[in-house]
Amino acid sequence: MKQFIVLGLGRFGSAVATTLIELGHEVMGVDNDEEIVDALKDKITQAVQADITEERVLTELGVKNFDAAIVSIATDLETSILVAMMLKEMGLKYIIAKAQNNFPQRWYNGIGLNRANQPKTRSYIS
Repeated sequence: MKQFIVLGLGRFGSAVATTLIELGHEVMGVDNDEEIVDALKDKITQAVQADITEERVLTELGVKNFDAAIVSIATDLETSILVAMMLKEMGLKYIIAKAQNNFPQRWYNGIGLNRANQPKTRSYIS
């Protein structure tokens, strides 16, 4: 069993979080929307409402203690990159991000991401 943190619990993030639970893993899901967090609190290991763009918040969540992070922020690429870079700087070894468009994988690797997946693929879980 591995421990994952899913940052952003929209459709994609929620689907990833619940699938990981079904596969027997522990999952902390984080989103700034209280309604989304409330909807998932009984479906995943832990659901937290927080602003993940603040480094202090990520530290308090203990992100470096997770086996992997999934950054699934759909709102804008800049925020996804910011969060991914903070995670990498904090020492998280494996970071997966929801790909915003058809950027080449090497661009995501350049900022320290291990994988970037389009939402329609299921390979982010393997």
